[in-house]
Amino acid sequence: RKGFSYGCGYAHLIGWLFSPPDLLTIQTTTQIFTIEGKLLDKIELALLDERLRELNEYSPERHHKPEEGEPIIERLTITSRWEEQA
Repeated sequence: RKGFSYGCGYAHLIGWLFSPPDLLTIQTTTQIFTIEGKLLDKIELALLDERLRELNEYSPERHHKPEEGEPIIERLTITSRWEEQA
């Protein structure tokens, strides 16, 4: 609501590449999400279980700090597949 929102169903998920410990790249039919952070293996497990509903880059102004042992997204970059091909 206070920025950009990108959405897709799991049917549009092409795949992902987890490069431990701190880089996860998710590919959909329309976007590529590059995630940098900590404990991203938990996000990968949520993808495997199709439980992931939302991803947000951590912002201290908008979010409570995650509890110890929970993943944190320090940087989230979204690339449009349409712009990439242009």
